Amino acid sequence: MRAIVGLMVLLVAGIVAIVGVLSNAGAAHPLTESFSLFGFHVTGSIGVVFLFGITVGAVASLGLAIVVTVALRTANRAHDGRRTVAHFQREMAFINYLARLNCLSVRS
Repeated sequence: MRAIVGLMVLLVAGIVAIVGVLSNAGAAHPLTESFSLFGFHVTGSIGVVFLFGITVGAVASLGLAIVVTVALRTANRAHDGRRTVAHFQREMAFINYLARLNCLSVRS
């Protein structure tokens, strides 16, 4: 269900981005001044700047998704390790309990 909602939000965001770029393109929407960003001179229309913003946002979202995926995977491994240690400790406690019972029954 969450995947469907996520895909619908992504679809709506894509439609808004396409409409934003197409409605602000052309000679009717020129930039008032050209400016540069990291040595790259941006000229053209407001739609071009909006498109660059969409691109930067998509790359940032991809990077964030990768970081979150790695963090979740690491947390899952740590959880599995703790669960394995707890299982081992329960087994050892049971073995020790049985050993104590065996010692008590042999002495009797």
